Amino acid sequence: AVNCKPLGRRARREDADPQRVDGLRRQVEQLAAATNVERAVLDNLRAWLAGDWAAAHGAARAQAELAPGSIPHFQVAEEARRLNRPREAREVLAELDPDKGEMHGWIYYWLELATAHHLLGDHTRELETAARARQAHPDDPMAVLLEVRALAGLGRVDDVLRLGDQALASPPARRPWPGELVLEAALELRTHG
Repeated sequence: AVNCKPLGRRARREDADPQRVDGLRRQVEQLAAATNVERAVLDNLRAWLAGDWAAAHGAARAQAELAPGSIPHFQVAEEARRLNRPREAREVLAELDPDKGEMHGWIYYWLELATAHHLLGDHTRELETAARARQAHPDDPMAVLLEVRALAGLGRVDDVLRLGDQALASPPARRPWPGELVLEAALELRTHG
């Protein structure tokens, strides 16, 4: 069996060369021993390369059925959000345990869940999600960004400004950088404030 996860991750990177990724995909397809999971990963990859988000959603769902509770299960929520189906994304994420398996220690679970709440206008639950993310990932600036978005959605300008000031006073070692966080805060306050 071939591990197709790195191939799928590489294809989704912004700097991925579609021709190179397609060549890798063809090589993997030629392997007769591909499992059902690997075929589902390849279907998802094909859909991504074609820009067919509905097919990507279907392929992610097929992967999740073969590997429940895994990253592909999470990916169903991600693909649902891309299709502007945040309610479905939230329901799928509720099926996962962020403290177990592949979700454990992964900030992107919280990012996707908070984004679903945000898109549904449920800023109170978004703030609760951001608080859980900050508890689970106290040193990750992404968790702060989630809190900033939720607070802006609730119109809590002073709290947003306080977090922006804190971010500018102690720059993190990784993204989002303080300037990105402050820009996001400004955009969210303009939208919701």
